[in-house]
Amino acid sequence: MDSQIKLAGGKALGQISDLQEIVADLEPDRIVVGMADRRNRLPLNQPLQLRLSGIRIEDALATYEATFGWSSTCGLRPPQLIFSKELGPKSGRLLAQSFYSLCIAALAAMIATPIMLLVANLVKVSSPGPALFLQKRIGKNNVVFATYKFRSMSCDAEATSGAVWARKDDPRVTLAGKWLHRWR
Repeated sequence: MDSQIKLAGGKALGQISDLQEIVADLEPDRIVVGMADRRNRLPLNQPLQLRLSGIRIEDALATYEATFGWSSTCGLRPPQLIFSKELGPKSGRLLAQSFYSLCIAALAAMIATPIMLLVANLVKVSSPGPALFLQKRIGKNNVVFATYKFRSMSCDAEATSGAVWARKDDPRVTLAGKWLHRWR
């Protein structure tokens, strides 16, 4: 099946077999080819003759990248990913991201400190024991890290049953814990 030749606005001009006549009529400065699969569909002789006559022929993805400064991911093919020099994050960007993430976290911590102090006091008042408890988690590259959470259950909640999920109307949940579970 012959593919259509279209203007940038989408108006169909004809089929690929009509390429020479369309170029003679319109005298374009460049031709942008935007076919998802060119194998066995794009005749090579006509575009090659046009290219040798001085008409620029570009891939639609290259034109998109030159126009917008970004690569379109919808048309990428595996070899483009395999041989790309720019795949993955750049170390400078990672450093900048770490810096502004740290700044945002510090600002958020300053804003949240009064709320966290209020919650800690509510937990302490509602049941005996510490306001926070330590929980081990697994992070990037399987590195174990510690996270501190406000306690929502009594201190000995898992002494007899072990670690189990909280259920509705769980008797182990403290008064402040009910509020924490609702607003987690």
